[in-house]
Amino acid sequence: MFAFRGDTVLDPFMGSGTTSLAAKNLERNSVGYEINPEFIEIAKQKLNTRQPDIMGTEYEFLHDTVNGDVAAAIEQLPYQFKDPHKLDKKTDPRKLTFGSRIEKESEEEREEFALLSQYS
Repeated sequence: MFAFRGDTVLDPFMGSGTTSLAAKNLERNSVGYEINPEFIEIAKQKLNTRQPDIMGTEYEFLHDTVNGDVAAAIEQLPYQFKDPHKLDKKTDPRKLTFGSRIEKESEEEREEFALLSQYS
């Protein structure tokens, strides 16, 4: 993904503000969202918000509050993601074999994996 000078970059998981810093350095605007309040102070330090810069960068940190019952609001949405898969299988990646290396001396039975693709 790319953006031109003056474009706005969206960072929905802002964290410590690395994407916002890169946008600032590359003359882009940025909007970031972070739900963990501990990261906000780190982002402010990383972006050096307390010291004005030569370009007159403005920073605005807003705090949103949620009113009402979030679970009930989600139930009212017309779209809801329900994951039909139960990802409860534990796989040891050390036992997986990828590529063309075959251990002939091994007595363990190999697991075979297939990739099924459908093109339309």
